[in-house]
Amino acid sequence: MSTDPEEIGADERAEKMRKAGEDMAREELVSWHLSRGLVALNADEEIKPVEWLCHETFTYESSSLISGKAKAGKSSMVQAIAIGLASGKGAVKSLDGGWIFDSKGQRIKTLYIDTENSRSLVLRRLTSLAREIGEELSELISSGFLTVLTLEASHAAPFNKHENRKGIEDDVEQAKLYGEILKLNGYRLIICDVMSHCYQQEDSDRDELSQGFMRDFFRIINALKQITKAHLLLVHHHKKGSGGGNEQASGSSQMLRTPETLCTLSKVPEEQNPDGDLFTLFTEGRQIPRERLRWIKAGSSADGACRVFTEVPEPVKEKRAKGAPATADKIAREILAGVLLKASELRGREITPAEWVSQVKRVNALETEWQKTEETLKDYLRDALTKAGLVEKVNTGIYRIL
Repeated sequence: MSTDPEEIGADERAEKMRKAGEDMAREELVSWHLSRGLVALNADEEIKPVEWLCHETFTYESSSLISGKAKAGKSSMVQAIAIGLASGKGAVKSLDGGWIFDSKGQRIKTLYIDTENSRSLVLRRLTSLAREIGEELSELISSGFLTVLTLEASHAAPFNKHENRKGIEDDVEQAKLYGEILKLNGYRLIICDVMSHCYQQEDSDRDELSQGFMRDFFRIINALKQITKAHLLLVHHHKKGSGGGNEQASGSSQMLRTPETLCTLSKVPEEQNPDGDLFTLFTEGRQIPRERLRWIKAGSSADGACRVFTEVPEPVKEKRAKGAPATADKIAREILAGVLLKASELRGREITPAEWVSQVKRVNALETEWQKTEETLKDYLRDALTKAGLVEKVNTGIYRIL
């Protein structure tokens, strides 16, 4: 190590210049980020607790997707959420006597956008749902805690640019402007029912199956979310066919990756649901402590104007005599035998669930027990007959009759 004062002084100057260069480089990086609206984490930044809009389901400044098949009751459920959270009570009675969608007594200023139903139908349903929990719709609206827009499939969503629009940037700017107005009015929950009627204007052939199209749509949603700091609840439909879980939402995988919470409303298959009123609600999300499957039953409101959901215990499976095949398995085998008797050339051939249903319809007209819904018939192919070793799954959506 040098002891020469001149050499030591030179080393110190070099070290100061190096540090000065590092500081300038860091300042330039910070400036670069700030010019683009980006702020890196601070070393001493405080960890903030999760701010729940609905306890352990929805958070503020986030989005969620509720999906289900047509006529499953998606709108009834989100309309109940709008009423329940605007009133500060909750929505969908849970097994413990509370609510599945629970704001813990906090009244949430809510904007509910219905894109497809008539004004009179929306009014009738919301009035009925409000009375179910001891509220009056007129009071919720006059209090300012609930605002309802009915677009009736003829008006563009208010956060989309529809006049003199040149492209996606116009939509994003429109969403920011609309978001500022909602923020000034204190809205913390925005419901879009249904999401597909809120898509941006598109002159090309792109649609919800396009990853780029959905990425653009969520740029609009995220702009609205970031300005309002609200929760955006999007209602969507399932793709055709059967399956399980949140992957059933129709469209690009982009719409499953972007929302923080995913909820799927599914009707329980016919063999477990003879009355046709049993559903499952599957919820998962980034902030949710654990994914959750709930069993819910659909009933009618007191005046019969709309559907009302209530959580029920998971159905107990019937015990079967040892060695005795299940009724569904027995029927599935009988149907397969009938199909092969009519078309023996299908043995060893690959077939889709849709083709299977078509073949069954050729032979089930005279057999009352064989006359099941298309979903049940497809389940026979995918589950009962596959487990029995009579059908082999070749690939997704492709089966071979053995």
